[in-house]
Amino acid sequence: MHAGEVIAADMSGRRETIVTVHNQPSGLAFQRDGSLLISSMLDSKVLRLSSAGLTEVADLGSFYPYAINDMVGDRAGRAYVGGLPDMVRFQSSRVLEPTPLVLVDPQGEPGDPRARAVAQGLFGPNGAVLTPDGRTLIVAESGALRLTSFNVQPDGALTKRQVWADLGVVPDGICLDEEGCVWVAVPYETLANLPSEASCYLRVAKGGEIRQRIGAHGRRAFAVALGGHIGRTLFLLESTSALAQETSRGSGAIRIVDVEVPAAKSSSEPADEPAICKGDR
Repeated sequence: MHAGEVIAADMSGRRETIVTVHNQPSGLAFQRDGSLLISSMLDSKVLRLSSAGLTEVADLGSFYPYAINDMVGDRAGRAYVGGLPDMVRFQSSRVLEPTPLVLVDPQGEPGDPRARAVAQGLFGPNGAVLTPDGRTLIVAESGALRLTSFNVQPDGALTKRQVWADLGVVPDGICLDEEGCVWVAVPYETLANLPSEASCYLRVAKGGEIRQRIGAHGRRAFAVALGGHIGRTLFLLESTSALAQETSRGSGAIRIVDVEVPAAKSSSEPADEPAICKGDR
């Protein structure tokens, strides 16, 4: 993010810079045509990378004047995008303002709104996953220390909001496994930025039972993904800090751990195709 780069890495750790995004890339969502949606955080824009280069899909500044954040794509090619509240105001008032969850449809006709709020009153919607049938969205509410789920309607609307799991710690990036458990990257115990020893990755069942814990070993856990050749490789994405002024090249890392339960099939892939890590090639 702070290097302004989207990269791909293979299983041996070789890395390749795919594109530069100067306003800090965050969430990624692959389209069925092979193009890639990217959330450009600091200017609150959703971009698309294709053979034609990098183009703007939607400007979400009216929804997120501070910054957008993570996203997840669905089978229809749409993307659910979360955002950050005004952290400067939060640091002064200690009151976290709610933000919406926005659905972006890149296929919208020119002149039609390509973005609409589909959920209101969330506290820092962050990492998100869709179940393989595409009918349930689970999103990490970082500011509320919980995972929240919705029923997904055919038009992308969200209904029947409920708490999927109260965590008591800050959830960031998440991924879903075949048994319906969610792996959660936990950078902090609270928004007060506690010591990094508290940072970890948790495997959580619906209702909040912790099934497994992996430490971040002095770094902070920011994102997690399941993939690899048979879907049982857990990718742990971590850095020394979330703040640009506290990071430099070499302060971030991707670790891998073998786990017993493979990834759930991606909701953006045909049901008869195995889930893979998109950078695994």
